[in-house]
Amino acid sequence: MFILFIGAGILGLGVLFNDISQKQAEAAASKAEAGTTLKVTMSNWKFDQAEYQVKAGETKKVTLVLAEGVHELNIPDLGIKLNAQNRQAEVKFDKPGKFEMHCSLPCGQGHEQMKATLVVQ
Repeated sequence: MFILFIGAGILGLGVLFNDISQKQAEAAASKAEAGTTLKVTMSNWKFDQAEYQVKAGETKKVTLVLAEGVHELNIPDLGIKLNAQNRQAEVKFDKPGKFEMHCSLPCGQGHEQMKATLVVQ
């Protein structure tokens, strides 16, 4: 019985450490992706941020997250248009300035106020 108990304990520790290692790897991958991704979350009549910032010369994967409702991200001066079917685009931000971001899909009563700014420094 004692040997069975020790064996189960060792097996449990192996599973625990494997799970910790896997979570650390996932956290590292998420952190690395955060540096290369510009995530824009849209919900009914608002963006999750009033202003987004990137550095001029960077290439980022722009990702649209629809938290609530159906929206279309449009940054006309940079030629970026993302929607429910096309949620990602790789973009090189080589043009510094401030760019208006808005929802270009009529989404209800607050649609006209659904705007944010992208600052490329």
